[in-house]
Amino acid sequence: MKPGLSQARTLIERATSIVVLTHLRPDGDGLGSLLALTLGLDSMGKLATPVLVDDLPERFHDLPGVERIKSAVPSSADLLIMVDCSSMDRTGVAPQDLPRRPDINFDHHPTNSYFADLNFVDPEAAATAEIIYDAAPSLGLPLEPEVASNLLVALVHAWLPDSKCVAQDAPHGGRSNGTWRADGAPI
Repeated sequence: MKPGLSQARTLIERATSIVVLTHLRPDGDGLGSLLALTLGLDSMGKLATPVLVDDLPERFHDLPGVERIKSAVPSSADLLIMVDCSSMDRTGVAPQDLPRRPDINFDHHPTNSYFADLNFVDPEAAATAEIIYDAAPSLGLPLEPEVASNLLVALVHAWLPDSKCVAQDAPHGGRSNGTWRADGAPI
């Protein structure tokens, strides 16, 4: 288990209401990671709220759980998780407008400013979704079909030629389709 994951699991287990936030101008990795984590937390019996303070690109309107996305940050939460954000300003939300300081940060950008209490940042990962996928067993996060589908969308997006991600250069190279299929993603 990576350092900090047991602490993250304890924070998740103790929380009732959790806000999950991603970045402005969302891409497949940000949205897929946002929704995968939200749906996984729901499966654990948590009240998870996905937040995107920007317009949702039309190409992502069919992702599982997309109808749950809120455009404003709730005024309170027991836990705040950021996904695919290299810094706080990428969210479009001023720190004083957040319900609390970020507790957990999952990201793959080498420019990450390590702004949360627990930071799971791996610049060698193809996408933030890969980090969440690898952490899921340690966090107790179930990889049900809708969770796996969102993670797969995130990873595939990182490999698209017009993506600003650097997945093509990532040493891990992402998961094989067989692994994702085993977790229920319809490919």
